[in-house]
Amino acid sequence: MSPIQLGSIVLLAVAVSVSIWRSVNLGILAFAAAFVIGAVAHIPPDNYLTNFPADLCLLIIGVTMLFAHGERSGAIEWLLGWVLRIVGERTGILMWVPFILGAVLSSAGGFPGAVVAIVTPVAAKLARSSGIDYMTIAILGVWGATSGAFSPISPYGAAFRAAAQQAGLAYNPWILFGAILAIQLLLALVASVILPKMGRRLGHHMESCDSSKNAYQAHNAGASLVDITTGKKAYRYTSLAAILIFVGLVAIFPLDIGLVALSLSLALQLIFRPSEKAIVSAVPWSVILLLSGLLIYISLLGQLGTIDTLATLLQGSMAPIVSVLLIIYLTAVLGNIDSSTLAVLTIAAPLALTATHNMPSAGMGMLIAIGLIGSTTTISPVHVGGAMIMGNATPIDERILLRRLFVVVGFLTVLLPALVALMPIILM
Repeated sequence: MSPIQLGSIVLLAVAVSVSIWRSVNLGILAFAAAFVIGAVAHIPPDNYLTNFPADLCLLIIGVTMLFAHGERSGAIEWLLGWVLRIVGERTGILMWVPFILGAVLSSAGGFPGAVVAIVTPVAAKLARSSGIDYMTIAILGVWGATSGAFSPISPYGAAFRAAAQQAGLAYNPWILFGAILAIQLLLALVASVILPKMGRRLGHHMESCDSSKNAYQAHNAGASLVDITTGKKAYRYTSLAAILIFVGLVAIFPLDIGLVALSLSLALQLIFRPSEKAIVSAVPWSVILLLSGLLIYISLLGQLGTIDTLATLLQGSMAPIVSVLLIIYLTAVLGNIDSSTLAVLTIAAPLALTATHNMPSAGMGMLIAIGLIGSTTTISPVHVGGAMIMGNATPIDERILLRRLFVVVGFLTVLLPALVALMPIILM
């Protein structure tokens, strides 16, 4: 490995450390690091800026704006109320409402952080009204939202597709999405049995949540949500129809996902004229900056030959099984200390594919493995998922809940990587 290649890896590690330490957007640090390494290696900026992920940025902007119309029009609240009216008081089914709602919204293109913000208050309300263990139903909601985000029309799935294209790996994104969602569902089933028994000390006394934290009132949802949206039914139903049309178009036809979503969002804007500032402000610009910077830096690593050198080192200096385990456990550790799942997956995916060089099936297995790790660790208190779980708990329960979350996350960090590593290892 040349000094420049070694320096590029060290600089990336420094950027990640500074991002965690100082809470600085990792994308900004990655852009600065690319400028420094590019200057030292005499690589003109035009050479690596041509890899700017415009299609991925358009996807996030367009889909987020489309879903912002859905939220502003009351379509999401109406959908939730409709689901709760159907389910009624059946506790066994109620536990799965946040998981299903999160998975549906994320797989349709909703940004996972925004979907988590929707499902965790719902989980808190359902826990209080039905006696379901709050941590269990909240974790299920977060996992539904994050596992659904691996859909090809969602951010995590798009990030994986970009990494696979750079590595020359051809795969079916719908199969990858289905595999991650199915295994996450299996984990959720296990959790729904084990976690309530673990949480007897917390009991069922989720008596009050700060209503100012709850964006959605799930109790008596049928009546209240209809009242809220009276006078804008056309906007509500048209927004819901636009989301369904969007999913149908991109699933059936080879259309650009971001442009389709932007076009539908524009049509809603022109017809119903909601506050444009509110719609645009819903776009996670910090995430777009993060992804852009990281993908530019990773493309520069490719031009420097750093990724190829890493692949050679991983294949030559250690057994393939050790390489797989090392990368998956590294993903789990990063997932516990970095608040952005998207950043973790964007860094881990190229490394994962280097460990399975020239083995497409094993590469697919590695993507599924790190995807599961990234989805599962979002319940860590440093993540938006864990933070939302804590934020919707009662003050009385916060300390016990925090301890329980750390126990669950610690257990998953130690055990789950070894289990999911069996997939790529068997396929190698």
